[in-house]
Amino acid sequence: MNLNTLVLLNTSSPHHREAVEYVLPYLDHFGIPYQNWDVNRTPLPANLGEYALVVIAHPQIDPRGHQLPRQRLLEAVKTGTGLVTFDPAFGLVRKPAHLKSKATGSPATSLLQQTSQSQTGIETPAAAVIFTQPHAITSRHASGETLTLTAPLRLHPISGDEILLVTDGAPLLTVTSLGAGRIVQWATTDWMDTHFLGPLGGLDDVLWRSLVWAGRKPFLLRGLPPLVTMRVDDVAATGHLWGQSPLWWVRTANR
Repeated sequence: MNLNTLVLLNTSSPHHREAVEYVLPYLDHFGIPYQNWDVNRTPLPANLGEYALVVIAHPQIDPRGHQLPRQRLLEAVKTGTGLVTFDPAFGLVRKPAHLKSKATGSPATSLLQQTSQSQTGIETPAAAVIFTQPHAITSRHASGETLTLTAPLRLHPISGDEILLVTDGAPLLTVTSLGAGRIVQWATTDWMDTHFLGPLGGLDDVLWRSLVWAGRKPFLLRGLPPLVTMRVDDVAATGHLWGQSPLWWVRTANR
């Protein structure tokens, strides 16, 4: 079994920057061992189904429609490889429009109509993310919880069995089970930008949980980020001691 995550990107795609600036820094921070794979240069690996997780790291991963064989990805998922895709156009699973909510049994269309009003009836901002139902991925949040955005997200249609997040009348996050595997679809990476929400804005836990939920188990990540803390007490940076006592701790911190 390959415990690594395979990250698919396309250096010829106009959206390649989103993978480099948004998705990959998250994977680094979460301590997920991964391998970048440029589909513009190299066909998918023969052992695709051995990876614990495949991440499609940006929209328009296959702008010309012949660099990423969809059927091979589907077969890998069916055997247990997880898939998290940030490319809404790469519709791996087509579902009918009357998607069902697992929590309420109501059509998903009614969930989408609730973007102007939370499940508790409290008015919500026009630019907001709403948690629609309980799920392992959204377990830190209550159904109907709202995250206010600084601007509306630019969304494209996505499909899936269950809708976990909605915003501005459309799904932002959906999940699907397929054979022995699982698929998570994000409609956009825009929320990772500080112009909309940004890191530490309330969806970081949803992102790492979506990776863990989708990935074949055992799944590797370093839950504690690689941070080093230090404390600096009184500092003498001026006065007659400056010539004899420069800020040596700065050199230590740099090292």
